[in-house]
Amino acid sequence: MTTTAVNIPLLLLMASMAIAAGLLMSAANQPSPIREAQRVWALGLVAGPLGLALLRLGGLLEAGLLQAAAKTIMTAGFSFPLIALALISGASIRWRALLPVVLVLAASMIFLLRFPEAPMRTGLLSLVCSLTCMLAAQHAWHCVSRVETPYGRIVAFIFACGAAVLLARALMLFPMTGVDNGLTEMLLAAAVLIPALATVSFVLVCGDRMLMQLKLIASTDELTGSQSRRAFLENGRRQLNEARTRNLHTAALIIDVDDFKLVNDRFGHGVGDQALKKIASALRNQLREGDGFGRLGGEEFAVLLTGVNEAEALATAHRLREAVAGLRFSSDNISVPLRVSVGVAIDPGNSPDLDRLLERADLAMYSAKRNGRDQVAVSPCFEAAR
Repeated sequence: MTTTAVNIPLLLLMASMAIAAGLLMSAANQPSPIREAQRVWALGLVAGPLGLALLRLGGLLEAGLLQAAAKTIMTAGFSFPLIALALISGASIRWRALLPVVLVLAASMIFLLRFPEAPMRTGLLSLVCSLTCMLAAQHAWHCVSRVETPYGRIVAFIFACGAAVLLARALMLFPMTGVDNGLTEMLLAAAVLIPALATVSFVLVCGDRMLMQLKLIASTDELTGSQSRRAFLENGRRQLNEARTRNLHTAALIIDVDDFKLVNDRFGHGVGDQALKKIASALRNQLREGDGFGRLGGEEFAVLLTGVNEAEALATAHRLREAVAGLRFSSDNISVPLRVSVGVAIDPGNSPDLDRLLERADLAMYSAKRNGRDQVAVSPCFEAAR
């Protein structure tokens, strides 16, 4: 083995380090989990070529321990991208992806202790790294649906190609005889470049992940975790149109916390915020998965029910009121009474739009307020329909 065999991996290492440095600079300004994913990916970019360079150097110096360390580092070069993709896709694999690293390290040390004079082979390394690449391709493919990005397909294709290259190399090495060393070395060097080749597409996946997070932030009420007013109205219009297409009745409920100003004045806005969280959670627990639920502002919430008749809409409204009335909430050992007034309006299929339906429910809610609070009232149109 000549020094040329070491120089080429060193060139790959320098190029990968430059890409990794740019990625690390970008990661510093990214939100979680994109920041962590890009940092882990950068480690993978450097680990692969570094492991290859050390492997060549270990062969040149006939240093078995250095070769064992090199194989371990090279395996990490494929495990780190797998972890990064799991972070982006929200999968639970995370640090279990380092198990291939542990496997290669253990196998290398056992071989080194049992056959100290024999040259180390890399068939198992190629096989393990091939499997790791396949797992990375699988997680990249999951990003297509979970992150809503088309670039996950490109990352998946690149890692699938890497898995095929490494598998072919492993099959060439296991027979032990008649191996073309030049070809196997070229295949290993090509495989090490896989994370670098996928970096641009990975960054685009991260961009789509950030866009998804921004949409989620914009559509979620920060305090209660329910839909924001804008998201509720947008989703509600789609829900209403779909219900009309399927000839289903739709009911709108406006829920307002009774005497909430007194809660804020007596116990403070911090306690008031905690009370709103409790109320939102209690309301959400009484709803079906497909029901629309959002915070319109302040202490006012809205619910949109589809596929319900008049009796079912009223029953839901009463359940919501009772769920809040049953809350046990206190501050400094002082019980804080929580009550809501609920207004109900139903669309039999001829209301002009969602805004009009909510307006009718809002008028019904104010009627409940005037009649003593902590009760359910229905819109005049609802009563006429009965």
